[in-house]
Amino acid sequence: MHQSTFNKFTYVIKLLTINILIFMNSHIEAANTVVTVNKKGRTITIPNEIMQQFHKFAAEDKKELYLDIGAAYGVATIPLIKDNINVIANDINLNHLLEIHRSCPKTNKGKLLLSAGHFPSDISLPNSSLKGILASQVLHFLTGHEIEHAVNKMYRWLKPGGKVFTISGTAYSNNIQNVIPVYENANHPTIDELPDFFHVLDPEVLRKAFEKTGFIVEKCEFFKRSNLPQYIKFDGRENAILIAQKPY
Repeated sequence: MHQSTFNKFTYVIKLLTINILIFMNSHIEAANTVVTVNKKGRTITIPNEIMQQFHKFAAEDKKELYLDIGAAYGVATIPLIKDNINVIANDINLNHLLEIHRSCPKTNKGKLLLSAGHFPSDISLPNSSLKGILASQVLHFLTGHEIEHAVNKMYRWLKPGGKVFTISGTAYSNNIQNVIPVYENANHPTIDELPDFFHVLDPEVLRKAFEKTGFIVEKCEFFKRSNLPQYIKFDGRENAILIAQKPY
């Protein structure tokens, strides 16, 4: 019988599924953020550090193809397009993708490909077709099985030597701090009774999922990104980042 990396009782990992719809749809004003059309919370308007590292990696080989999963309004995609880098922008909401297309310079629109659909279920790409993948604030919207499916797809899509860059939400966020005691007691017998909506992740969970698939993990840690909205700011563990490479 297949044992999932996300089976907390088998692997003794910290994973909690919680419903935070009330927080994600709140009308808190936050600088450098904008509410998404698809009610997936807010997206930033200034590239975060993991986006910047992805851009730096992509700029090393502009002839290759790169994928931005959950691109929203293009905060990561548009700077790459302006830098003459070939990018597939994926998002579940077509309006987001149309805004990206509208915002790209006319002279560079040929560098942009649009892919509408839910990741990982709706997206298919040829094996070994990508040099790099960005998944910024995406994985925490997936179930455990979906994350395993997503990591397997990313591994297949990447060329040997290609890299994936991710940043995800954790339990250590000001707007959901009341769940931390429950999260840290993840073996509580009622954990599996909680509703599916948002996975709070941590570096241990991410590392296990990516290493199990065959990735070489270069960096995996809690991270406090710059320009963090006050309603999220907690103790420096607000995000979990991971950079991993497909072996040559």
